Amino acid sequence: MSEFINTIEVLGDEATMDAIIERTITEFRDDMLTSVGAYAFYGCAALETADLPNVATINREAFRGCSALENFNFSNVTTIGHYAFDVTKFTSLYLPKCTSVGESAFASCTSLRKVTKLAGSIGKLEYDYCTSLEILDVHQATAIDWNVNRANKKFKALVIRTPSVCSAASSDILGNGCFTSGTAYAYVPATLVDSYKAATNWSAISSQIRALEDYTVDGTLTGELDESKI
Repeated sequence: MSEFINTIEVLGDEATMDAIIERTITEFRDDMLTSVGAYAFYGCAALETADLPNVATINREAFRGCSALENFNFSNVTTIGHYAFDVTKFTSLYLPKCTSVGESAFASCTSLRKVTKLAGSIGKLEYDYCTSLEILDVHQATAIDWNVNRANKKFKALVIRTPSVCSAASSDILGNGCFTSGTAYAYVPATLVDSYKAATNWSAISSQIRALEDYTVDGTLTGELDESKI
C-alpha cells in the first residue's frame, strides 16, 4: 500500500503532473488541506482512499479517472467542480454541506447507489450515466435540472424534503423512462403532494408522486426513507 500524508493547506492544479504525489498512490490523508486544485489527482487509478476532513473546494476533474476511489470524507465540502469524480467507485454519497456541484461531477460512477444531499439544487448531469443509482435524497433543493433517467433503469426514488415546491426545469427532466414506466416515484412532503401534481413540469409524473411521510421509518418528514417500502 502506498500512503501519502500531506502537510500543506492547498494542493494546486495538476499535482500529480508536478510530481507532488505519485500516480501509484493508494491513500491520501490530510487534515489541513482546504482546497484541491484542478486535475490534482487526475488518472490516479490506484487511489482508494482520500481522507480530507477539512477540504471545502474540489476543483474540476480533481479526481477524474480515479477508478478505484471508494472512500472519501465529504464532511466539509461545499463546492465540487465539473467532472471532479468522474468514474470513481463510490457506492453512496453523503454531502452535508455541499451547495454547488459542477456538471457531470459524478458522471459514470456506475457503483453509486444512493446520494444524500442536504443543501443546494440538483444541476444538469450531476449523476449522468450513474447506472446503479436508485435513491437521490435532497433536503433543501429549490430546483432540479437533471434527467434522473439518463442511461439508468434502476432508479427508484427522488426524495425532496424542502418545505416548498421544488421547481423542475422542464418536463423532459422527469417525464420519461423510470417514472412513466411506473418503477420510480417522487417522494415529497404530504402537505405538498397536490401542489406538486399540479406544478409546472411535475404534472408529467403526477401519478408517480407520493407522500414522503408514508415511506419513512418513523413516519415523519425528516425520518430515514424506509427502503423496504419503495
